Amino acid sequence: MRIANIVTDEKFIDDVISLQDMLNGGFQHDYIILRQKRNYSEEFIYIKNHERVETVLRTDFFRTVRQKKYVAIFLHSLLAAPLHIIAMIPDGIKVFWFSWGYDIYAPIGFNKPLVQIELYKEKTNEILNALKSKKNTVDLRSFVLGAKRCIASVVNRIFLKRAVSRVDFYSGVLPYEYELMKEHKFFHAKEVEYHYYSYRKSSPDVPFVPCNATNIILGNSADQTNNHMDALEILMKLDLHGRKIIVPLSYGNMQYADFLCETISKKSWAGIVAVKDFMPFEDYAKLIGSCGVSIYFHERQQATGNIFLSLRNGNKVFLSETNRIYGYLKSLGFTVFSVQRDLNQAGLDTPLTESEQLRNWQLYYKTHNMEIQRKCLGHIYDCI
Repeated sequence: MRIANIVTDEKFIDDVISLQDMLNGGFQHDYIILRQKRNYSEEFIYIKNHERVETVLRTDFFRTVRQKKYVAIFLHSLLAAPLHIIAMIPDGIKVFWFSWGYDIYAPIGFNKPLVQIELYKEKTNEILNALKSKKNTVDLRSFVLGAKRCIASVVNRIFLKRAVSRVDFYSGVLPYEYELMKEHKFFHAKEVEYHYYSYRKSSPDVPFVPCNATNIILGNSADQTNNHMDALEILMKLDLHGRKIIVPLSYGNMQYADFLCETISKKSWAGIVAVKDFMPFEDYAKLIGSCGVSIYFHERQQATGNIFLSLRNGNKVFLSETNRIYGYLKSLGFTVFSVQRDLNQAGLDTPLTESEQLRNWQLYYKTHNMEIQRKCLGHIYDCI
């Protein structure tokens, strides 16, 4: 029996392939990227296992489904396939949606987010308003475009409801996201757990070594939801004692990244290093390893892999206390800190004790291991 994994060209997919090769449940997994038109010159940016991924035209998708007699479809994010295609998946095929976070917290097409949260802090809102003012021009063309968007939003909303309603099983990145989705009357999926960490990253092959690094890593991407400027406004009022602030900006909204870097330059803030080049996982882990403080000022579940990696490394992790992941991690026993209350001179200058670092390291492997992967995937296969 075959399972179709509908994927996008993302850095997680190689780990998905290696994991499901080991834990396939007796199913054959196919990996498909849906394209609107065939472009033979298009190359993968992130996926290394090119030969394992098949490119299928959207118009040919259902013919492929019939030919290969798929018993289940794994959607690796809701945006891996067009909404109208998800809505039309034939009955009898189990549909699993493994959410990545942005597909419930960010607008889909012209629709509002499925889960609405106030994402941006004051200084980030100022940047976004400045970017928006650059784009705004009132003319006939923009008026017509606005009218088309209004019509498209109505159509997209219909397909969004139908697509979500078609899903049989749902996994959020964190358990509480299922409860958030249940607030929608058109959401009927049952809950499963799917994790995007691989055997390579979940094996306890990284021995515990106390972290003595002092640099700071801020955020995980060039996404405005990192609220970089708001965190920097706090940091730049403190005595950093020569620490570097490393800001990963290798993917996301590059226009925002450029504007952020311009703003930092205008303020003549020193010691801030923007990293715009994409890094393999091993190099990125070393980057986090060169830091002793990690700051993730998101208001929604985001950068979860980075947060856990920082905790494993022994970093002192600061999160927004109004982000539900803050309370979730504390409920698991992790030692984490609040940006709003703890990111001050004393908080910055006081590293985690060795026992606190060891506790976070132990909890990381307690929550990231192959037995959990085996159990969760086994339950998913039992649902097919």
